[in-house]
Amino acid sequence: MADTPHPSSVPGGPYDGVTFPYIPKAALDIDPKLQLHTDWTDKIDPVTYEVVRHNLWTVNEELGMTIQRISGSPVAMYAFDLNSS
Repeated sequence: MADTPHPSSVPGGPYDGVTFPYIPKAALDIDPKLQLHTDWTDKIDPVTYEVVRHNLWTVNEELGMTIQRISGSPVAMYAFDLNSS
């Protein structure tokens, strides 16, 4: 991580791991073949937004329950710790 500056030398922060846990790089490291979207809208339909948000939330909850059921790990089953080591 030679290109990552020390947290105390970065403006805009205190990057203490809690308030600002991530120090972004100065430039993005993206393959030039990847085309990023550059258009957006300021008008968001609130109903569609909530439907999509809740559907994504539900998928995430179902994934967590599936991992708990099939993992066989007591840590995942009873402590709800799904972090991998």
